[in-house]
Amino acid sequence: MIASGFSAPPMPALLLIGFFLYVETHFRIGRLPSRYFRRQPEILFDIPHRVAPGADLPLLLIIKDADCYPVELNDISIDIKQEGKILSTTRLPLGDERVDQPLWWRRFPLIVRGFEGEVTVEPMLTGRCSGRALEVRVDNYPTLSHAPLNCRLDRDQLPGAERWLYGDLHYHSHLTSDQVEFGAPPAAAAAMAAAMGLDFFAVTDHSYDLDDRWDDYLHNDEELAKWKWLQDFVREWNGGGRHPLIIPGEELSAGNSRGGNVHFLLYNEPSFFPGWGDSAEKWLQTKPQWTIRKVLDQLSPQALAFAGHAESAPPRLQRLFLGRDHWRAADYEHPRLDGVQMWNRLRDPAFSRGLAAWQKLLLAGRRPVLIGGNDAHGDFGRWRQISLPFVSLKEKEEHLFGQVRTGIIRPAGTATLPDLLHSLRAGRCLVTSGPSLWLELITETGPPCTPGDTCTGAPRKLHIAADSTPAFGPLARVTLCIGDLQRKKETRRPLPIGPAGSMNLTLDEPARELPGQGYLRLEVSSDREGTPFHCFSNPIYLAWR
Repeated sequence: MIASGFSAPPMPALLLIGFFLYVETHFRIGRLPSRYFRRQPEILFDIPHRVAPGADLPLLLIIKDADCYPVELNDISIDIKQEGKILSTTRLPLGDERVDQPLWWRRFPLIVRGFEGEVTVEPMLTGRCSGRALEVRVDNYPTLSHAPLNCRLDRDQLPGAERWLYGDLHYHSHLTSDQVEFGAPPAAAAAMAAAMGLDFFAVTDHSYDLDDRWDDYLHNDEELAKWKWLQDFVREWNGGGRHPLIIPGEELSAGNSRGGNVHFLLYNEPSFFPGWGDSAEKWLQTKPQWTIRKVLDQLSPQALAFAGHAESAPPRLQRLFLGRDHWRAADYEHPRLDGVQMWNRLRDPAFSRGLAAWQKLLLAGRRPVLIGGNDAHGDFGRWRQISLPFVSLKEKEEHLFGQVRTGIIRPAGTATLPDLLHSLRAGRCLVTSGPSLWLELITETGPPCTPGDTCTGAPRKLHIAADSTPAFGPLARVTLCIGDLQRKKETRRPLPIGPAGSMNLTLDEPARELPGQGYLRLEVSSDREGTPFHCFSNPIYLAWR
């Protein structure tokens, strides 16, 4: 897979890529030196940052590029500690297994029942590579800390799990694999999602990776073997009744109203849309293959389309050399656009801009659905990234799979993929990094209205609930947001949250002073020792007079 990747594209393109994408350590320009290159495969351990009550802790071992640098695996030892005290020590003999594949992975379930709270997990692999003893603690990436991995063994289910199905709608698998980055296979992500208490996730690999050959990421595959593999895998996985559900997707590079490259999240689209304008595959050729309008004009009826990390402005070098831009006001106008991913891993300035843009669309009478995701490439417990090309790497505990979640109202029976897609299209969902909420409008006629519904009866009462757990801290703020389409104004109404330290809130409020044409939405925040967590509902729409 990698051997052919050692022949380089033009130097400037690679240098540019290296500033903002993820870790592939073996790519070099000819024989130019690289501080993080070594004649070993990439070897890394990963764990979920959270484990739900009653679940095992899955330890993931990934070995990449072993076709170039075969290894022999002897054993793994794992220490789990809490506040420096060893809770358990496990040794896993591997029988001198030889690994010589482009990508190899295995999951080792660790039994942690009876433990709870914050723990560290320190795995160490011993083996041999090129005839020499090999010892890997956490990972073998040069310049990184190799520090133990952190995990919270939660005593509680995710807040509101009785009402909501939770998932991550922006994830990159091993199908995203190129000069600088790679992810973990969907089956590995599924194991991590189940341990975290997630019900679904979407695989959204880059369009410019999905059309590459399996064995050579520098050349395209006319047969689209990667794309077809994903469709077949998801169909078999979901068809077998497995949990969690997987949504097939694509992160498509397309042209915005100014001709810049932006990213689409396409879900359940049966056709492949090519897009390599911002891939640096062809130096100084950054013209998009598709425009936003043309994509939406040709989208299949069963597909959903969302603006990906819509208000994240690219750095200057990306704009200059890759033609990248962000979504503009005119780009949201097409009626076939289902919604926006305004929350991409962090509550940062891009999110604030995105929330303001979403609010503006709502006040204009549009109904874009708000979703969230993490843009994780594997990254279950630790995010590893190139810091300075060929010089250094960096790591953080953010950008992690499942940190920002989209919640979908739980159906009465067992959820299916069509159920998820229907609810997403209708806006029957919320986004959260921690707490949960419930918003219900009771009218003079008809059943209660919940997010995504249009209320045509005279409003009578609001039922509001908010929930948190110790993992996310007590409730800090609950705010009812009322949008008036005639006045083009959103009013924020703070609600009482009860005594300090409250984890739960239930309110029944008279539905007074609500506009005849507008919307209601709810925001909830919690705080755990100075770390904030947030939750946002999609609107209930008002059309009662």
